[in-house]
Amino acid sequence: MAIVTTCRVHVKIETVTIDTAADGAGNPPQFRTMFEKVVDFASGVAANQIDQIYVDDGSAAATPATYDLKGGAALTGPIRGAGAASFVDVALMWFENQATTTGKLLDVGAGSNPFLSFVKATGDAIRIPAGGWCIWYAGQVDDQQPVAGTGDVLTIDPGANTVGFQFGVVGRSS
Repeated sequence: MAIVTTCRVHVKIETVTIDTAADGAGNPPQFRTMFEKVVDFASGVAANQIDQIYVDDGSAAATPATYDLKGGAALTGPIRGAGAASFVDVALMWFENQATTTGKLLDVGAGSNPFLSFVKATGDAIRIPAGGWCIWYAGQVDDQQPVAGTGDVLTIDPGANTVGFQFGVVGRSS
């Protein structure tokens, strides 16, 4: 049995602002902005293709959860793809804070041997509030390569709280 791994991302943000002051003819001016991106990854190991997806519906209880993206402690369990995930290139990651209580934050970023991608330096993180989520897309798959032993660990830190989350990573194994 062959395993085929693909991924499609569709993000659309549309805003509308209406100036309710009449223009004399009863037609209020409208201002629209839109950001829309669609990304399709085919199955494979060439540029802009993927063959590994790892998803964790996890929970962290006052202790950071760590994910070794390049080996060491292999990503196993909730995986889509063949065998344990070990990423040579990371194309996409998403994070969702499933808490519903204000103040239950997730700090996502670099810990020991940090994977520096969406954060600039060791110790940097993005903060996701309760109910919040974040999608990170690398652009070109070849640009974000975890380095075993020195730059491949991602940390999800709930601080002193217990927080449920979903974390997913999409990329290539070779």
